[in-house]
Amino acid sequence: MKTAVAGVLWLVFGVVFSAPVWAASADCVAIDVSVDDAHHAIDVSFRPPASVKRIALQPLAPYSRKALWQSPDGSAQIEDEAIVANPGHRVLHVRMDASRTPERQDRAYAPFLRFADGTVAIDTQQFLPPKDSTQKLCQRYVPAHGQQVIGFSEASTQPLDLRDTSPLGYVAFGTPYVERHGDLLLAIDKGTPSTIRERVASDVPRLMDFYVQHLGPAKTPTLFLFMQPDEQGVRSFHGDHLPSSITLGLMGQGWDSLEEADWQRLTGFVAHELFHTWNSAPALGSPEGEALLAKEGGAELARVMATASLSNQTSAQWLPRVGSMYNVCLFDIHRAQSVASALEKRAPGGLPYNCGAPLMLALALAANPQDPVAGYFDLWAKLTEQRRGKSLPDFAWTDLIPPGTDAALRDELVHAIQAPDAYADSMQAAFHQLGVRVEPASKLDAENSQRYAGALMSHLMRVDCDGNVSFWTQPDGFLIDKSLSTCHVLQAGNTVDALLGQPFATADMLALSKQVADRCAHGSPVKVGYKGAVPPDGNVPCTQPLPVLPKPLVFTGLDGIPSTAEASSRSSPTIGP
Repeated sequence: MKTAVAGVLWLVFGVVFSAPVWAASADCVAIDVSVDDAHHAIDVSFRPPASVKRIALQPLAPYSRKALWQSPDGSAQIEDEAIVANPGHRVLHVRMDASRTPERQDRAYAPFLRFADGTVAIDTQQFLPPKDSTQKLCQRYVPAHGQQVIGFSEASTQPLDLRDTSPLGYVAFGTPYVERHGDLLLAIDKGTPSTIRERVASDVPRLMDFYVQHLGPAKTPTLFLFMQPDEQGVRSFHGDHLPSSITLGLMGQGWDSLEEADWQRLTGFVAHELFHTWNSAPALGSPEGEALLAKEGGAELARVMATASLSNQTSAQWLPRVGSMYNVCLFDIHRAQSVASALEKRAPGGLPYNCGAPLMLALALAANPQDPVAGYFDLWAKLTEQRRGKSLPDFAWTDLIPPGTDAALRDELVHAIQAPDAYADSMQAAFHQLGVRVEPASKLDAENSQRYAGALMSHLMRVDCDGNVSFWTQPDGFLIDKSLSTCHVLQAGNTVDALLGQPFATADMLALSKQVADRCAHGSPVKVGYKGAVPPDGNVPCTQPLPVLPKPLVFTGLDGIPSTAEASSRSSPTIGP
């Protein structure tokens, strides 16, 4: 989605500035935050002690306070990491345009989220001091008449006073549906179809019970479920986890007509984000880089295991889902690059998820080859307990390697992550040692079919467009970027939905890939089909060999665990505080 970060409205002040003045402690900067629904704006007032002229704030990058914040009355100067009082002003007023959510950035929390029903959720991290600062900032969230303020396990029409607790989470203003399940608070966008609301309200308590039984109680975050249509209209999920909140975003269109596969993805999406309550606990720190394999890939494996348990699936039924992620991972890694170096980028895309889940499966089997589900969650429980109450660096994925793991296995796993072009071979060697039965795939699932189609499209564009590649992936094909003018046959603004007369939606992508590779090896043209009658099909002269595509595998079972064995089913205790 190509949109600009939202601008700022220059409007009269909203209700926040007529709210009663409250007094924080003498050495604390009092901060009032509210939402002006009439003008789709967020209003903030800073009331520093008389001696404070400059208020240092935590970095907001990759977002910019200068782009998001303005001071309509001229009381403050906005810097990216501070707000400065102008002479003669004791109260500093800031306003943000909240008519739409700022353009999403990978590996970053949006400063605020706008729901379909008008609810606005605000990230409290915008108003925190730097970690090395001694200045206290005391936040208070003040609802307007008719609004609720929701966050930190509270939902009320009264102000939410967070004082100087350095809170990490979202606080919402509006009138969404609010439900409680034990200690779990759900705030659900009224724009969400009722069938989805019911499904999430049913899934969340069961998933939480599953995690509690394996990992122990945890402080339950507030969960926000919201809708956010976008220009592309492509249905997708986006979730974020902070210690005190989980946000589950349903993006795009078509959420009122889901098929069973969509329902399964929705439950899995919820399961992934809920697991972060445990594997992103304060004791573990905020790891990046290689540790994302454990943080995000670990949540993906937890998702697979948790949803399989709800359906009483055997390992033979859920293992292929990990195999599918392994296959996708091979597309995410540049052949000349290691997984570790790819993860050094700020925006590694899907690599931590798809490459991390198979790695975490290997550790689960190393921990308990007879019951990898129990072995996996025991690894996280033990790691958390070892670090509880201690001041330690952020964890590394290698911290999860079970004690006593065979040295050769450990070396294969480390080599898979650290060495260029090593992931496929080293992970296969590790799985062989761990008793995972694999075989070449004879057919691709939907996600890997799309990856193969995308690889074919990328190669043909590179050949036809003087080395340039730029397209949008659509449900029915690939939309050639309108800004691209270097192509000879491929026509900008049109959607390619077939190659060699075979629609992407129904083609056997393994067979089609082989046919395209054969034609490119001989310099023969490849017929390209466009969606609709105009323009007519074209023929791209394929003058360069198709790069070798990954060889997909199917994970069929585990040695020593009969395929008929029932999935683990234990009693479900009550969600803990």
